[in-house]
Amino acid sequence: MKKKCLNFKVVFIVIILSAVYLKLQQPIKVVLLNDFTIETRVHATVTTIPAKIAEEEINKSDGILERKIKLIVEDTNFKNLDETFKKLDLKNDDVIISAANSENLTKLEPYLEKYNIPCIAVNATAVSLSNKKDNIYRLMPDDRIEIDTLFNYLNKNNIGNKVAVIYDDINLNYQKSVEDQIKKIGGQISSKQIVYGKSLNFKIYNKQLINKCDLILILASGRDTALIIQNLRKQDIDKKCFGLSCNVDSNLLSYGGQAIEGFTFISPKDISTSSNIYKNLNYNLEKYGKDTSIITIGAYEAYMLIKKVYCNVHNDTFKKEVDKQKRFIIHNQIIEFNDFGDCVDKEFVFKVKGGSFSKVEDGIDGK
Repeated sequence: MKKKCLNFKVVFIVIILSAVYLKLQQPIKVVLLNDFTIETRVHATVTTIPAKIAEEEINKSDGILERKIKLIVEDTNFKNLDETFKKLDLKNDDVIISAANSENLTKLEPYLEKYNIPCIAVNATAVSLSNKKDNIYRLMPDDRIEIDTLFNYLNKNNIGNKVAVIYDDINLNYQKSVEDQIKKIGGQISSKQIVYGKSLNFKIYNKQLINKCDLILILASGRDTALIIQNLRKQDIDKKCFGLSCNVDSNLLSYGGQAIEGFTFISPKDISTSSNIYKNLNYNLEKYGKDTSIITIGAYEAYMLIKKVYCNVHNDTFKKEVDKQKRFIIHNQIIEFNDFGDCVDKEFVFKVKGGSFSKVEDGIDGK
C-alpha cells in the first residue's frame, strides 16, 4: 500500500513538473490590436515598430521568467471582434496592447470582458472610459486631467478661456469628452469647426469669430495639426495654438518641411528633446528611420509594464497583480493606476521650439 502511495506521489510530481515545463516552453502572447490603416495614415510612426523593438529587447534578456514574448499583430476595423477573439485563442496570461482611439476602445471593451483578457490602452483618453471596473488599463490620463493642466497653464500665463476648437472626424467621442471638460472647468467654446479629412486645404469658415477667441485647441493627429496650423498662418490667423496628447508626434517638427514653432501641447510622457528617458527607444527607432511619438512610447512602455508585472506574478494573473500593485516605475518614471485601471500620472506642458520639443518648466513661459 505504501509503495502504491509513493508511486502515486512520484507520478503526481512528474505531472506537475511536466506542466510547469510545458508552460515555460509556451510564449506569452502579446497582441497588438488596432485599425492600422488609420494608424498609418495619422501617425509618423506606427506601434508595430516599438513593439518589435521591445519584444527583441525582452527576449534577448531571457524573456519573462524564462518565457519568451510572442508579438501578434492583429489589424481590425472593430466590426467583427467576436471572430477576431476566437481566431486569436488567447489564454488568461496573454495581453492585448491597443492604440485604438476612445470610440474603438469602447467597442473592444465588452469582448475583453467576455474572453477575460486584459488590455493596455496607449491612446484613448475619453472620460467616458474612466471609473469603470473593466479589463482596460490606460497608460494615458483622461481628458479631465489634460484639460486641468491646460487651464492651469492658461491661468499662469494670463491667457483667456475663450476656446476655438478644431477637430477631425476620426474620434468624435474624444472631441465631445474634451469639450465637456472645458465647460466643466469654466472655459467657453466660442467656435467649433470639423476638418473632415481636409487638413491639406483647411480653411476657417468664420475668421472674425475665431479672432475673438483667446486660443485655438486642435484635436487631431500631429500630421493634421501641422497642416491646419500652416493653413491658419496662410490665412493670417495668428492665434496661440494648443493640443493635447493626441497631437504628440514628430510630424509637428517636420511635416511640410517646417516645425510648427510655438505650438503648445500637454503630455504625460517627457518627450522633450533634451530628455534621455527614451534614449534607447529613440536609438532603435532611428534604425527604422522613425522618430518618437506618444503612441510609440506608449506601446514600448506597455511591453515593459507586462515584463515588470509578470516578473512579480506568482499565482496571480496580470489583472490581479496590476490591481494589487497599482504603481510601477518604468524608465525612472511612475506609471500609476487608480482602482479602475485609469492612469493618474502627472501631465507636463511642452512647446515646439527651435525645431524640437521643449518642456515648459512649472507651466510658465520663459522660465
